[in-house]
Amino acid sequence: MFKNDYNFSQMNSFFPRGFLLGILLLGLVSSASEANGVEMSDGGFQRLPGRPVCSIGVAWDSYQVGVAQELMKNVAVEMRYTSELSSQCVALGVETGSDIRKTHLFGGRLEKSCERDFVRGQKAGRRLDSETGLTCFGAGYSLGMAELHDALRTGDDHFTGDRCMQSYLHGVRDGKASAPETEVGHCYNFGWFENRGF
Repeated sequence: MFKNDYNFSQMNSFFPRGFLLGILLLGLVSSASEANGVEMSDGGFQRLPGRPVCSIGVAWDSYQVGVAQELMKNVAVEMRYTSELSSQCVALGVETGSDIRKTHLFGGRLEKSCERDFVRGQKAGRRLDSETGLTCFGAGYSLGMAELHDALRTGDDHFTGDRCMQSYLHGVRDGKASAPETEVGHCYNFGWFENRGF
């Protein structure tokens, strides 16, 4: 089931070697994984044949776009790399976004507190701020991170800031060279991880 509480307080802490882009810290990754399979009696999940894996890289970003589009309906998504988005993962995200939206309707409309939390989360995710929030904040934070990932991939240092972009490019170089991680932080690790060929 969808996790209702998110804790991003560790976002600025040191990521362990081999981290998964910080997505393990986000509750929405469990939804992305669960959308790919069925719950087993032992509490685990079995992947369904033919279902995409939406928990890594562009697929994860695609899933977050789908969640946000369905939850917020008219959300502005700042992404240039949209031609690369996985339509299957966007569709799975839409399913999750619909489920979240149903739990936050009041009188047929989305609760104002959910809208505010989403916008606050989106801004925090773009900056990798360490804040906490509930479901709507988490969905916004994840979309903000997906937008940051897109800006890094497309070289938009106006969006990312010079420091984050330089760290990302260092990670790209190290990842392509199969060098061990030499920096700590999300921007470097994102570049390193995406270029390791996983």
